[in-house]
Amino acid sequence: MTLKQQIRNVLGAICLSTIAYAPLSSQALAQQKPAEAPQHSIVLGSIVSGEEQKLTLDNLVDYRNQNGAQITVENIDTPYTEGGEKVSAGLRTPWLLDHTRLSLALDTFPEAEKYGYVAFLEGRLKLAEMDLLLRSGGFQNSENKYGAFIGGKLVSPLFTLDLDAYRANNGNIETIGLASATIPVNNGGLYLGFGGRTDNDTLHLIEGYFQPGGFGIFTKTDLDLKNDTQGGKIQIVPKGFTYNRGKFDFKSHVFNGTEMRGVTTGTILDSWAPFDGFAVDGKEGHFQILANWKNTPQNASASAELLYRAIPGLLFGMGAGDSYDKKSEQNNPVVFAELYAIVPGTPLEGWLRSDYNLKDGSVAPQIYIGYCDTF
Repeated sequence: MTLKQQIRNVLGAICLSTIAYAPLSSQALAQQKPAEAPQHSIVLGSIVSGEEQKLTLDNLVDYRNQNGAQITVENIDTPYTEGGEKVSAGLRTPWLLDHTRLSLALDTFPEAEKYGYVAFLEGRLKLAEMDLLLRSGGFQNSENKYGAFIGGKLVSPLFTLDLDAYRANNGNIETIGLASATIPVNNGGLYLGFGGRTDNDTLHLIEGYFQPGGFGIFTKTDLDLKNDTQGGKIQIVPKGFTYNRGKFDFKSHVFNGTEMRGVTTGTILDSWAPFDGFAVDGKEGHFQILANWKNTPQNASASAELLYRAIPGLLFGMGAGDSYDKKSEQNNPVVFAELYAIVPGTPLEGWLRSDYNLKDGSVAPQIYIGYCDTF
């Protein structure tokens, strides 16, 4: 798994806790004024990774409101690499009259004096048992790429369609999209998803089975036709699976890049994706098996990890992996361990991972400290 994937997966321990309210002075008054669901969530996080000359600093502020509003700011800096700083911002307005909002994503590279943005208007409505969301906007970057797009998402009880079509100033029309079907099975579902994009010739297959609180499996296969690269992931949870159809759809969106991800901006509007370790709830179940693999013309790599979530706020993981260089015919084995914990009684959390290279003895640490709360 790449460092960028680690950064985006790691901080995804994003806030699923609820607010505890102090009891009122009388039982009758408490019944008259029940506690309201949290309307706001906020995440403040920092991660430090890599050795000194390859140091990466990643800082995030993410605010969400139940009315649809969002403000996200991220700074990624590699102090020892010239031009390595990146500052991103994402903004969504509240839903106006519950039907319309404006979204904006901006990436800047201050030292390199580069930028990219995408802005679009969204509209949503209910059609019988289906939810329809339409979007349209424009994009531009500092490398003289600009254009406009239209897109939308349709969610029915059994399938999801999500598609964008854009035309850049080179005259080409490109598409980014996905389609998925969910077959109900034993109070859960069998998920079958397929998507890709024509602008970089990639395909993504998302399949799995979910039974919330029970057994679950998630699989992803990535195909890069242009660069002859393949990769994937599999997660197996014997009991206590936390994924549902909505989470499968969100992951399909992230991997395929709908909402114009990867055209002139990155994934700032998605913030940090949920941490893989939270596929098991730490209540009904505790164990998860996680494996990743990738094959390119230059090398092949794979890793496997056993994760144990003792309680919702405490998680351990240990694993091993190897990378094989096809040209030199050399292996590069590693072992790694990680620990995630919430400070009891506070919204503070931390994560530590260390990778040890069995070939050269080098150590690659990653440390995260975060504040995650709802109110």
